[in-house]
Amino acid sequence: MNPNSTPSTLERRCLDRGVRMTKTRRVILGIFENAQRHLTAEDVYRESLKQNCGFSLSTVYCNTKVLVDIGIVERRQFETKQAYFALSKSEPQDHIIDTHTGNIIEFRNEALDKIKAEIAAEHGYNLTSCRIEIYAQPLKTSTSGS
Repeated sequence: MNPNSTPSTLERRCLDRGVRMTKTRRVILGIFENAQRHLTAEDVYRESLKQNCGFSLSTVYCNTKVLVDIGIVERRQFETKQAYFALSKSEPQDHIIDTHTGNIIEFRNEALDKIKAEIAAEHGYNLTSCRIEIYAQPLKTSTSGS
C-alpha cells in the first residue's frame, strides 16, 4: 500500500485481522471485489495475468487460503468438486449451479427464507443458518446451426 493512501474497506478488514497487506494480496482482493461471479483459483490467476502481475498459480492458492482463513473470502465446493471462491457475505446466500456451464448464481428470496424458518420451527428449532444449492440446466440451450 502506498504510505499516503488510505486502505480500502477490504484491506482494513485484513489489517484488523493481523494480515499484512502485500501487493499480491491487494491484486487478489481487487479481483474478488470486481468479480461478478464465483471464481476458481485458476480464474484469479488468469485475471492477474491480464493485469501483468508476475505471481504463480501457487501464490494465488496460498494467498487465497489466507483470505479464506481470516473470513474475507469464502471457499465453496459444490457437487462439481471444483473449489470456488467469492468475497464473504454478511448473510448466507443460496445458489443455483448451472450443470451445463458450471456458472453459479447467488440469490436471496425472502419467501424462501421464511419457509426455511418455518420448517425449522415445525421440528422444534430456531433457524440460525441455511444454504440451498439448486443444481439445474438451462430451460433452453442454443443449438448451433439454428
